[in-house]
Amino acid sequence: MTTKIHTASYRIEDVIIIESNFKRDLSINDDDGSIKNHISLKNSSEKDPDNNNFWIITEANIEGKQGEKSVFSAKVVIVGIFEKIGEGELEMETFKRINGPAMLFPFLREHIATNCVKAGMKKILLPPINFTKQDDDESGESEGLQD
Repeated sequence: MTTKIHTASYRIEDVIIIESNFKRDLSINDDDGSIKNHISLKNSSEKDPDNNNFWIITEANIEGKQGEKSVFSAKVVIVGIFEKIGEGELEMETFKRINGPAMLFPFLREHIATNCVKAGMKKILLPPINFTKQDDDESGESEGLQD
């Protein structure tokens, strides 16, 4: 029996945080679970002008509220540098909208969770996201995700 091995047509070269802001109120009491988080994600892509690579940029904005009061906020912009290798079965535009952001999401999720712990808060884990379903929104943005 012969097994056909498919080589990846895209390779991640690097992941870079280009912006990271975190603010919290000094008087947060998150012991009772009353903080409600609003999360928005925005994905975009650009061609690297210096070579054949391309960038996928994912921006996350998070605001935590207790009642009407904003008690913390965070903004993180992360860039994945990808290389296309040969011709694969997956179109580049599909990869840029779905697969690339899905590959970057764990890096973003970890960065936010770590910052919350360092700020003396409970860890905030961003909820899993179905990037295929998100692709139905042509804008590349997800608003109103709640954890």
